[in-house]
Amino acid sequence: MTDFEDFISVDEHHLVIDDTDISGELSMQSARFCYYAERAVAAEREYDLFKQRLSQTRSEVEKKIRAKYLESGAKAPTVQALESEVNTNSGIVAMEHELINLKGKMGVAKSYKDAHYMRKDLLSQMANNKRKELDTLRNSSVRGNNENEA
Repeated sequence: MTDFEDFISVDEHHLVIDDTDISGELSMQSARFCYYAERAVAAEREYDLFKQRLSQTRSEVEKKIRAKYLESGAKAPTVQALESEVNTNSGIVAMEHELINLKGKMGVAKSYKDAHYMRKDLLSQMANNKRKELDTLRNSSVRGNNENEA
């Protein structure tokens, strides 16, 4: 399994809600949300740092290409030719692919964080519904007891 596949794999039980244990689910929600929020921040940081490194590497490659032309006495390349040569550099191409993977990783991490945010809302709604259901049952049993006493 690659680092990316490992990163995007999520324990299914983190997303599934056990409706027989809403209280337990609510108690774990905060920790789970924090875990995925931290992963989202880490993925974004990793992406930003790599993007910065790519930019620096592009500049270094461009300088080397300019120096090569200068040393050979050839006419300086046009902006388009220089850009094309930088873009086809094997190191730059590999880094661009890695940047795409990191962007995907960042997107998945943000999606997991958002899913846990929505999960919190759903748990709150389910807890509210359970409370209403229990209130209704209590009220009907109190009414039933009152009717039996009368």
